[in-house]
Amino acid sequence: MSRSKLRFAIPLVVFTVAASLLVSCTLPLQGLPPLAKGSFFLEFNNAFAQLNPSGNKTPSDIPVVWEGSRQLGSEEKQAAEDTFNIVQTPTVNKVATDAWFTTRLVQDINAGDWNLSVTVDGKKMSCGSPITLAPKAQVNVTFQVSKDNGDYTGCTHS
Repeated sequence: MSRSKLRFAIPLVVFTVAASLLVSCTLPLQGLPPLAKGSFFLEFNNAFAQLNPSGNKTPSDIPVVWEGSRQLGSEEKQAAEDTFNIVQTPTVNKVATDAWFTTRLVQDINAGDWNLSVTVDGKKMSCGSPITLAPKAQVNVTFQVSKDNGDYTGCTHS
């Protein structure tokens, strides 16, 4: 290659490489990187065993729906990994008057502060405050029903 062509080609190559590096570093990320995902292990624990005067111990289907939504920052747009609404299938088949529990693992959701709830047989129970999910973490959340009176006592997490 002639010297005049090299003088033109070298700056062109340097400019092209620099421009491609600049563009790749400034493009907005499409969603969060995989490391920013986490999971919730959700549990509904009905510790209340009701007195059943009829003595009927026939299991019945109890519908359970798990819900969550991540609190978004002012500049964020909602993504699929920012909400979940899971109808548990098959439905829980338990004796409704006995103590019972059910669990659900919700994976690959964005890290952040989450509002969580569970609806059991039409009764919605929510955590009183958002629960923080860190990247690459699993948070265990229990929705608790009192063994003494059957009232929802809130959720705990670890």
